[in-house]
Amino acid sequence: MLEKLKSNITAFKLLIGIRKLPEVQ
Repeated sequence: MLEKLKSNITAFKLLIGIRKLPEVQ
């Protein structure tokens, strides 16, 4: 269960990181 929680947090951080990226690349 802890591993799943970690993976969920990692995915969440990735989504936040993607959203923080500049619109134009």
